[in-house]
Amino acid sequence: MPGSALACLDAVAGEAVELACEKALFETPQAVSAAASYVAARIALLSDGVDYAVRTNSSYEAILPGVRRALEADRYGFVAHVLAMSHGCSADRCDALVLFRDSARITANLKDKTYDGYVTRQAASGMASGAPSAPERRPRTPPPMAATGGPSPVPPGFEVPSAASIPPVSIMTPETGTAPSSGAASAETAAGPPSPPRRPAPRPARPAQAAPAQAAPVQLVPPAPTLPPPPGNTGSAPRP
Repeated sequence: MPGSALACLDAVAGEAVELACEKALFETPQAVSAAASYVAARIALLSDGVDYAVRTNSSYEAILPGVRRALEADRYGFVAHVLAMSHGCSADRCDALVLFRDSARITANLKDKTYDGYVTRQAASGMASGAPSAPERRPRTPPPMAATGGPSPVPPGFEVPSAASIPPVSIMTPETGTAPSSGAASAETAAGPPSPPRRPAPRPARPAQAAPAQAAPVQLVPPAPTLPPPPGNTGSAPRP
């Protein structure tokens, strides 16, 4: 990727930038681990390429010199470190060196432990300057209530009293205005402890009221009219 410190492992930038590359590669444990993993992947790629060229297609060897030269340079001893850790190589014996055409630099780094020297030097430099070699997790502290020269959390127009201006409060001392007067206290002392209030006597239950008697139904049919009696029979014959 652009800007990656892993480009320093190609050793094509020249000696003028070697110091900056050394600092970038060994500045943090994460950077060192990334560089070692990158070199290990390149060694695996070269090994697979050589095996493919020998077994299947010999012309494939023509595309391997670029990868091989970058590993043979081994400016910071990463190749020697990976071979020692993953393949059990030492300065006296290393079967993995058959992958390279010029392995003199790698052998010298195995003997001198160049990688360990860079790690130790950068670690000592970081400790001397006071900079931590790895990011440290520190507990977060709450920000102060009001910073010097910064905005105040108190809205404008309000004043917060200082701690010195607030009188101490004791929970053992009664508050002002709530303590009984001396006369009332002495009267209560003479009368003795107050008697508990009496409960009111229960009210007698009201007798159930009888249901009102139902009135007789009203006769809505009018009575039959009274007819006058017929004239009486006197026994005399009617007159013609």
